[in-house]
Amino acid sequence: MDLGAAATFAVLAGMPVRNSGPTAITGDVGVHPWPTLAGFPDGTISGTTYRADKTAIAAQAALVAAYYDAAGRASTETFAGLGGATLAPGVYDAGTQPLELSGRLVLDAGGNPGAVWILQTAADMSTAPESAVELVNGAQGCNVFWQVAGSASLGSGSAMVGTILAAQSITLGNSVTLAGRALAREGSVTMLNDVITGPGCRMPGSHAAPVAAGPTPTATQGALVHSATSSTPPPPSSGSGSYVLLIAIGFLVLAAVAMGEAPGRRRPRRTPMTGRHDVGAALE
Repeated sequence: MDLGAAATFAVLAGMPVRNSGPTAITGDVGVHPWPTLAGFPDGTISGTTYRADKTAIAAQAALVAAYYDAAGRASTETFAGLGGATLAPGVYDAGTQPLELSGRLVLDAGGNPGAVWILQTAADMSTAPESAVELVNGAQGCNVFWQVAGSASLGSGSAMVGTILAAQSITLGNSVTLAGRALAREGSVTMLNDVITGPGCRMPGSHAAPVAAGPTPTATQGALVHSATSSTPPPPSSGSGSYVLLIAIGFLVLAAVAMGEAPGRRRPRRTPMTGRHDVGAALE
């Protein structure tokens, strides 16, 4: 469904928006035709606020269009009792019965991230305290819509998912989390210590490809990489001059020893008594 100018709004109302406590809203907040937005800065808004201005007027017009779009979709199943159910994508019509959620409702996309759920009622909608909506197998909150001809009331501590398109008012009990939008055509939106985050869809191909990190090269590997990629040899490390000197001295010592041990060059022994050369010994 196309929400148009209302897509950036986490909260939108036709009558006053009121809050108590440290409610946190991610997304825009608007009200039209009433300009009242109360309870902030007790609560926080990570977005822009619009009070009866042209942006709020355009958002309300888009909300009306989206509401009738959702209400006019042909239902695939008649369904009202949501507690403990698992629903495949589709349009679910409760008729004149209220939409009531107690316990846990599972929305299963079957691996399709573009799967859409529209739940319709010509009456009210309510969730019991601590109830929850769970998304599985690729389901996304931006594709869940609750079309409510009356008012919507979310019980304390409940965890709700999707965009609520209510003709009348929307009330969030204490400590409700709504991964979606609270959009009221004609009524007010009332909050108490809640968390509302406008849902965003994960677009195919929008995520960055993972980068494989290889092992850190050792000093020897680093030297090999350098010699393979550059024609200039790597500079000698500190202390390399001492190693060269020691190697040179070693060669000189070995050369001297080799000269003294060469055949036919043995030195004659001296006699201990006279100190003269022992010619016989030298000829042995």
